[in-house]
Amino acid sequence: MKQFDLEAEKAELLKNVRFLKSLDVVDFTFHKKCDELQDKFVTVRAAVHDAKACLWKPNDFNDESSTIAHIEKLKPKVVICDDDQLKKLWEIYRLYVSTGIFNQTPGRFIKFLVVDTNQEESRPLRHITRGVRLGYDFPWLVLGLGVVSSDFHAIKCRDDYIGWTPSQRNGSKGKHDGKLRNTANGATIVPTQPFGFNFLGGKLIAALITSEIIRNEWQLRFGDVLAGMTTTSLYGFPSMYDGMKWWKRLDVTKGKVSIQPDAHIYKKWLQYVKKSKAKEFAEMMKQDEDTSGPVTNYKGHVLKLIYEAAGIPIDEFQTGYERGVYFSSFYENTKEFLTGKIGEDELKLKPLFQGDVNTIMEWWRPEAIERYKKLKAENRFKPELQFYNHLGQMDLETAKETFLGEVGR
Repeated sequence: MKQFDLEAEKAELLKNVRFLKSLDVVDFTFHKKCDELQDKFVTVRAAVHDAKACLWKPNDFNDESSTIAHIEKLKPKVVICDDDQLKKLWEIYRLYVSTGIFNQTPGRFIKFLVVDTNQEESRPLRHITRGVRLGYDFPWLVLGLGVVSSDFHAIKCRDDYIGWTPSQRNGSKGKHDGKLRNTANGATIVPTQPFGFNFLGGKLIAALITSEIIRNEWQLRFGDVLAGMTTTSLYGFPSMYDGMKWWKRLDVTKGKVSIQPDAHIYKKWLQYVKKSKAKEFAEMMKQDEDTSGPVTNYKGHVLKLIYEAAGIPIDEFQTGYERGVYFSSFYENTKEFLTGKIGEDELKLKPLFQGDVNTIMEWWRPEAIERYKKLKAENRFKPELQFYNHLGQMDLETAKETFLGEVGR
């Protein structure tokens, strides 16, 4: 193993975090996506090819009647990814469809795909795991994907909106008996392309993440009724959640987070601090006795050690990019429940959520058709499949020229 040259590594780290700090939110997000793909590039071409072949797309965008018929016949279904094959498929889509990077957080976690069940053709995916032919039959076309996870420990505008106290939210120390277990985070809400841009696919996934199958899965897995959900937009306001009955805009996130260097630099420093600051590292990584999984804010702890070891003031290299915060209350009296004023048996589901997927489709379908017609009239629709399977093999400048217009500009 190559010896760790502390001074040379310090110089490389400093150069990298200075560069990252200079980027605006869109360029920063895009750069981190490129870095993720270069670090986690999937080499099994068959798996990627088969996953890409299952993206939903009309037969002919220029054929208006045919395309509208596709939308009118679309029957979305939320598929919980609870077996190894579906999880592998989900990971490919999360890597190659989403513009954001993915870090699985500690705590509760539900992965799902949204598919169109109104498809006659079955598309077999036989290479979902590395080098293994499974004969796995996946009969649908994919519209999007998502994650529901443990909610943010604290986020001021949400907490002010609900009106709960820290003890109501988090409960007794070490007991995890607060009402935070009754809310979740819509951590990933991503449509596939060209479905997302041309047909308001993101709005459909954002509505379906609040649907009964998700709420029931939460209660089944974790034993707690799900009373509400938080989500954040990637680039602040406005966002796709605006104008949706299922989501209420609150405010923007406050505070800052430390800049994480690019993957190849981070990994070298991680190994270095594990050895050079073994005692401090072990102390920081101690998990609560009654908690499983990674320690909360694992990377935040690691970054603190890295910056200290490099002699770089951590507060000089932080980002404060604003993310829009939204909340969905599933019950008429969600706030009263979360603040302990009423019990679970007194919760009253909102009429909006009683109609579930039917209500969502009645709202979304005409909106999607109108969106398509407008884009077609203006010659602005984008029929191409958007799949970042080549992005990880490009340098940043080439990647920006190729993809930046598709990821937020």
